[in-house]
Amino acid sequence: MNEALPITAEAIRQALLTHLAAEPLEVIDESASHAGHAGANDVGWGTHFRVRLHSPQFIGQSRVAQHRLVYEALQTFVDAGLHALAIEISSPPPLIPTVNREFLLTNHPHCLDMSNLKLLLPLSRVLCTSSVVAACVIASPAWAQNLAIVNGKSVPSARVQIMERQMAASGQPVTEQVLAQIRDEVINREVLLQAATALGLNTTQTYQDQMSLARESILIRALLADFEAKNPITDAVVAAEYKRIADSDMAQEHRASHILVETLAQANDVVDKLAKGGDFATLAKKLSKDTGSGAQGGDLGWANASGYVPEFGAAMVALQVNETSKPVQTQFGFHVIRLIETRKRDLPPLEQVRDQVAEQLKTTRMNTFQNDLRAKATIQ
Repeated sequence: MNEALPITAEAIRQALLTHLAAEPLEVIDESASHAGHAGANDVGWGTHFRVRLHSPQFIGQSRVAQHRLVYEALQTFVDAGLHALAIEISSPPPLIPTVNREFLLTNHPHCLDMSNLKLLLPLSRVLCTSSVVAACVIASPAWAQNLAIVNGKSVPSARVQIMERQMAASGQPVTEQVLAQIRDEVINREVLLQAATALGLNTTQTYQDQMSLARESILIRALLADFEAKNPITDAVVAAEYKRIADSDMAQEHRASHILVETLAQANDVVDKLAKGGDFATLAKKLSKDTGSGAQGGDLGWANASGYVPEFGAAMVALQVNETSKPVQTQFGFHVIRLIETRKRDLPPLEQVRDQVAEQLKTTRMNTFQNDLRAKATIQ
């Protein structure tokens, strides 16, 4: 494991905050419960994690695309030895947060409880007096400019329009009832913002850091959205990609067995025993540290080569049926592989997998776009 990059729940949490502005976010280290499994280490932490999160970048994305964003954000940890990552996509936080008005009135008496506020009252109707509360909200009849005046500060109607556009962009219908809730909540937010500013919370380093990360994330999302808009995935492109997959090794499935050992010397010893007539299944049950397949005589069942780590997959497809490989090294140890049989996989009809193919194309194009930008950049 890379000592320069400790794989901890907190480090992963910070990466997800930085890259995805994730909220809510929970990171759980489950490494201890995977002791002895492939990819685990001898310290009981830093290899197996579960994350529960939502990100603004997930809006409008498929589940596959959402998971891709998480893996991209954590790629440095994968490279450093993160073996398994369980991803649970949470529901987004409400666009209009719930305000505990009783708490505000108790702890911030200058804030007004506006649960029954009628925003469309004539200007002559003053909704509070200085003798009752310090936070004074006046409804404005001029919606085009100001929504209301809170503690003498104008609340522009443009803030309602911003929230309205965000909801519409995320596919949420903006009914008159919802619009009324948005208007009310914009005022609630202004009350809270004024309270936070009065406490100086907008000057803290934490606030400044989060604002900086949020600005970066928003601009990056805009760049990626612009690229997608300029490079649409057409039906013809999807059909061509489907044909390419059908004609390639990706449509092949392989049934293989393997024996996994710790060292090259042990692997060479396995090869020697097989050359002298040793039974593969018997040796797998006795010697393989992959106890799952070992109990089955090393049989891994049917799978596409892409389902294995690259070194294993490449060695497997290079074999002829009933041929046994030389030792193959992967992150798990040394494998001796035997190809049992190969078959052509029947792909589902294009109409059934059109969305998945389009999503994979989008992912590939996006990765290429980002890699090209990185390759062209001058980094000193």
